Amino acid sequence: MAPAARVDAAEAAVVVQSGIGPEIGLHTNSCCRVRVTRTGRDRQPGEERMQVQQMISMHPDARGSTNDALIRCIEECYSCAQTCTSCADACLAEEMVKELTQCVRLNLDCADVCNITGRIATRRTGSDDELIRRILVTCAAACRLCGDECERHASRHEHCRICAEACRQCMQACQEVGRSMAH
Repeated sequence: MAPAARVDAAEAAVVVQSGIGPEIGLHTNSCCRVRVTRTGRDRQPGEERMQVQQMISMHPDARGSTNDALIRCIEECYSCAQTCTSCADACLAEEMVKELTQCVRLNLDCADVCNITGRIATRRTGSDDELIRRILVTCAAACRLCGDECERHASRHEHCRICAEACRQCMQACQEVGRSMAH
């Protein structure tokens, strides 16, 4: 690892977000230590999964064990949220935007539900299995509705085809975790 460079928190945030500047590694200054990691565009395939898995396995309540189905679900939720947001944005840029109003609405609703599902499923402190089961069911339903709507437009809009696929993958991941948590 390269010698520690002195960076302030604002500079470190720019480094982390932009992927430019000091090498990846641990950097310190007089007030803090900052770990500079790769940006999304610099990551290797599967690296995001490792981060989710590593973070959850390092949680004191997890004691090193992880649930692979839960890890996949968290990843799929965040991926679907990003894909739905991007699809909504692409729909808004289409000439026939008026015909895509329901698609935009469901994209944004699904993105919000997937985002909160990923956040709730990530939390390991305490236990609220009932809430997690219910949010998984809600997320699967939002993904089904959004995926069905996007599928209606998939033959004319590639972004809708991609979004429908992401919604199906997330729905399946939520259903799999939900089954594993059944009473």
